[in-house]
Amino acid sequence: MMSTTKLRFRIALVLACSTIGAWSGLAPAQADETAPPDVEAESAYVIAYPGFTTEDGSATFYPTGDIDPSTIVVIADADGRLPGGLTEAQVAELIVSGKAGSGVEAPGDQLGITPLESTSWISGSNCEWGRAYEQTSLGITRDDGGRVTYIWWVTYGQANGQAWGFYKGYNGSDFGVWGKWYPVGRSSESAPSLERKPVPWEGTWGLPKFRAASTYCVLAAIGGFQVPL
Repeated sequence: MMSTTKLRFRIALVLACSTIGAWSGLAPAQADETAPPDVEAESAYVIAYPGFTTEDGSATFYPTGDIDPSTIVVIADADGRLPGGLTEAQVAELIVSGKAGSGVEAPGDQLGITPLESTSWISGSNCEWGRAYEQTSLGITRDDGGRVTYIWWVTYGQANGQAWGFYKGYNGSDFGVWGKWYPVGRSSESAPSLERKPVPWEGTWGLPKFRAASTYCVLAAIGGFQVPL
């Protein structure tokens, strides 16, 4: 009998043979809405669509069911869009070809930041965390249990920062990916240096996110961040 988790989770299973057809102009294969999440070892990835996540404080759990350790979990946003605005066929081609992942080129200005390649943020006031800012043009993936490095800075005020990362694990008896906030230090306009902090990014393709809290409480801080290659 198929478990509830299997029934409720949509799997996109794409092998190299199907992606070649999709990229040559053929219609991409349609995902089976009731396909179980227990995919075979040779599967490339699964897509975690919104609607089945579990919130635990500031962390989010994306259920996948039992998957092979090499399977990459692609995180769709709240509207079902994939990282970087890619289609499923494009995601499949990048993953099975080993070219998944994106970043920025070598820095150009004195702080090591090219403005068009970074994302600006405004912190929360009253010493509370502000809203999350996404680096929406990038889809970052790591399939080796690795980390990604966030670079962030303050142009006005002083703030503590948190960066979004992923790790695979359990929520009770359900296996999946946890997304959570990791502390990445404090920065100030009076010391305009770049904070470079690695966070876990295990077997997941998702969008980098950052948020900040002003240490002055009554005033918001302003700055930016990016995730390079």
